[in-house]
Amino acid sequence: ALAERFEIVTRHGGTEARAVYSKGELVEVWTTAPTTLPTGTTVRVHPDRTIFAEPIDRARLEERLDVLAYLLPGLALGRPHDGEGLAALVAKRARFAAGEVVHVRTSVTPIGWRSREPLEIEIALAWHEGASIMESFANHRRTHGGRHLDGLLDGVRAARGESALDGLVAAVHVVLAEPAFDGIVTYRLTTEGVRAAVAEATRRALTR
Repeated sequence: ALAERFEIVTRHGGTEARAVYSKGELVEVWTTAPTTLPTGTTVRVHPDRTIFAEPIDRARLEERLDVLAYLLPGLALGRPHDGEGLAALVAKRARFAAGEVVHVRTSVTPIGWRSREPLEIEIALAWHEGASIMESFANHRRTHGGRHLDGLLDGVRAARGESALDGLVAAVHVVLAEPAFDGIVTYRLTTEGVRAAVAEATRRALTR
């Protein structure tokens, strides 16, 4: 309903299906055709100018797409990047090859975890000669720190000591079913059990 034109194309099992909507109404009915392209879905959106009258902040959009390209490496967003996941993001921030980054993905169920879904954790760490750089994300959205970032720092201290925080370039991303935050604006993750789980994952990654 918010788009002047909303086109969706999905491919699976050798068949491509396509439809177009405008302002919530179907204007080009679903059609199917054989295809040799790989499985996937493409969405093209043209915002309704009567609703989105202000120009889109291109810098903010570029930054958001850039982050998503690292958080969702399997999703093609037209954002070229080397490496995989947060390892590539940290390598970019530290200005060297992703192969020199400590990178781990894991799925855990913390003690006392209330959700039926596990906690998905991705961590990437490296060191350089410059100032420390920390980035944190929850459910594919940038956060202003929180227990996941606190846990990462706890894990670094446990594995290598307080001095290891100097020159640290790190990123942490957690995916959880019921995230809790301390505010809409600050977006600081406060979910119980996350800090200890991320700390342990970080410690293991640095000591294995």
